Amino acid sequence: MTTCDIDAAHDGTDVVLRLAGEIDLANHDHVAEEVKAAITNETTSVRVDLDGITYLDSTGLRFLFALAERLDRMQVDLAIVAPPASIARKVVDVAGLGHVASIQDA
Repeated sequence: MTTCDIDAAHDGTDVVLRLAGEIDLANHDHVAEEVKAAITNETTSVRVDLDGITYLDSTGLRFLFALAERLDRMQVDLAIVAPPASIARKVVDVAGLGHVASIQDA
């Protein structure tokens, strides 16, 4: 089974989520539940750090697009952090996630 470690840090109404490992069909439900639990109605911005992601399949991408849609409905800013040379950045760029979220290098 694949794993993804999720570290959620709160700074007032801002949430920083650091993800490490893999996001795929086997664990995307768990990842989505953990992320959802970290975001409250008081949250004003979410920063998802994908620097530690080593594998991201289409299920992981659907999770990120669904998160962007949910946060947009909540009027919460979303920033995706993915270093330029990382696997996650390549997948995020090809999928066009930058059209629904801010993509940052660090």
